Amino acid sequence: MQHHLVGILFLSVLPVFAQSGVQPGWRELVQDGEQLYVQQRYDEAGDKYREAMKTAEVTASEEVLARVRCDLGLVEVSRQHYVEAEPMLKGCPASTPIERLAAWTNLGTLYSLMNRYAEAERLFRQAYELARRDGFPTKTRALLVDNMANHSLRKGDYREAESLLREAQGLYVKSGLPWDSANSTGNLGVALVKEGRLQEARDELESAIRQTETLGGPSHPMLAGLLGGLAAVDDREGRYADAEPRLKRAVAIAGLDCPYLPELLSTYAWTLRHLHRAGEARRLERRARAMATTRRPPEIVSFSELLRESGKR
Repeated sequence: MQHHLVGILFLSVLPVFAQSGVQPGWRELVQDGEQLYVQQRYDEAGDKYREAMKTAEVTASEEVLARVRCDLGLVEVSRQHYVEAEPMLKGCPASTPIERLAAWTNLGTLYSLMNRYAEAERLFRQAYELARRDGFPTKTRALLVDNMANHSLRKGDYREAESLLREAQGLYVKSGLPWDSANSTGNLGVALVKEGRLQEARDELESAIRQTETLGGPSHPMLAGLLGGLAAVDDREGRYADAEPRLKRAVAIAGLDCPYLPELLSTYAWTLRHLHRAGEARRLERRARAMATTRRPPEIVSFSELLRESGKR
């Protein structure tokens, strides 16, 4: 369900519609929220889920409300409202094996984003053992492994991340999930950059860009991070003339709401300085500094970290 570069959360794994007594419109509101989530319009998605909860509050069971609240918690994670998300995710239903797997994985992902790594790893181990023992569908195992890989990226264990991302890629191919495969391919490129394997990283990032353009068109928001990651490879190889048009396109795609726009601008400015375009670079640096004072820290550790490193080299 999640098609941005945080990791794959289990939004809509749970059968929230398998209840009776739901008012007309409740189902549609949740479906609208899911579509907005796919489009990375997280504030609007949150509004839809809250409206759905109000609509269903009178007639729906507490279990239904808990499931919608759980999905709202995942939206709050994507909005980087981690403190608000924690009680919602702790309250997710967990009476069946699939519910326990989803609950442990989602809460583990949240703790990873909050740098609470020991708690995250305990939950991921529980989820992985449950998936191995109970033989869940390939799609479910792929989502779990991808979350674990993103956790490894955040904590800086890039070799472990590479291994998990390759496992996730294979599972996504078997499951027929092209969006998730593209996302995982991009993150694999990041892990390879961090390991210094630049040509392999370039191949993976270019593949992820091609997949994303085919699936979502030339302006899909996911491309901003992928293009920034590829520009980071160019940077390491001194190919500033190649990096410049990628960064220009990434900034245009990202838009003002992109959480790592300041890093894109700073890297773009740094690249322009190497191309002897100091005036343009200074203007971008001023924009980046102004934004950095008002933005939440980016939840996307992978690409934003590469961009920050590029601006310091």
